[in-house]
Amino acid sequence: MNIRSTGMALVLSAALCGCSTKLTIDAPYKEIMVVYGLLDQKDTATYVKVNKAYLGVGNAYSMAQIYDSVNYPNIITVQLQQISGSTGNLVNTITLSRDSSVPKPSGTFSAPVQILYKTKTPLDSSCTYNLLITDNKTHNTVTGSTQLISGFSVTQPFESGGYLNFANSALPLRIAWNCAQNGVVYTITLRFYYYELNLTTHVTTKKHLDWIMPNQIAPQGSAGLPMFITINGPSFYQFLESELSPLNSNTNRYVGNPGASDTTSIVDLIFDIGTQDLNTYISVSQPTNSITQNQPSFSDILPAKTGYGLFTARFHTVMTPNFLSPSSLDSLYFGAQTNALFSGSYY
Repeated sequence: MNIRSTGMALVLSAALCGCSTKLTIDAPYKEIMVVYGLLDQKDTATYVKVNKAYLGVGNAYSMAQIYDSVNYPNIITVQLQQISGSTGNLVNTITLSRDSSVPKPSGTFSAPVQILYKTKTPLDSSCTYNLLITDNKTHNTVTGSTQLISGFSVTQPFESGGYLNFANSALPLRIAWNCAQNGVVYTITLRFYYYELNLTTHVTTKKHLDWIMPNQIAPQGSAGLPMFITINGPSFYQFLESELSPLNSNTNRYVGNPGASDTTSIVDLIFDIGTQDLNTYISVSQPTNSITQNQPSFSDILPAKTGYGLFTARFHTVMTPNFLSPSSLDSLYFGAQTNALFSGSYY
């Protein structure tokens, strides 16, 4: 189970312009459900987060810290309607259960208790899922709909358990794949694992660094389309140099398991894929360089007057284990950029 950025909330404010010298701060309360859910059939559980927008007299940030300001009481029903991709018929209706087991980190909004809606029912990648949320007190209903992402395959490296070569600057590392059905935005992360040994306590800690590549965008309807990125070898060592501090007399740092055969991955290749809606949401959420600072917004929750948020799909997969080629390890330990970062022997 992994939850990635499914929880967000919305603060509403009112700005009135006109000739009148009177300013009305509060308008009559209007219920707006704020909904975020990302479906991935590989997850062991599916979560949907539902908050309520709020408006009141006083400091908005102070109100955001109040649990009841942003969380619904136990009065809403959250359902997923599973629709057959071949017939369009309703296959199943899944009612999500109210769940407070996942703590929310402290921040602008109320924490650590947060309310999510959860199901462990497996998702079928051939189906469409309609979201239906109903406030059983006001009878307000909002909806969303998404297809899942499927059919993704990596073509280079050809299989896990191989060696990645960053030592040859004339031959960049190539990562290639065939596009997924409903996949538009692709993020590739190289997760580099290493060990640090405290020479005083003799405690060894396994750590990692995430090297995130720029998003790659495929056109809609590109299922099966080949795509690739290339990574220049020296940039890998430049990344490590920028992220790690030089060794001191109390620390050894190394990769692999010195003196033994180690099958633990040194570099995981992580692929995160999103739909067109997720790509649009990411794009409009970027900081603006405009002098007006007018930030656009995006929502696929309907109706727009009473709902806001994002309900769509993503796909997360990891290619592991992967190792560094002997020449790449040699450059890691003895190269000019990283020889002050690593010590000890390597297999």
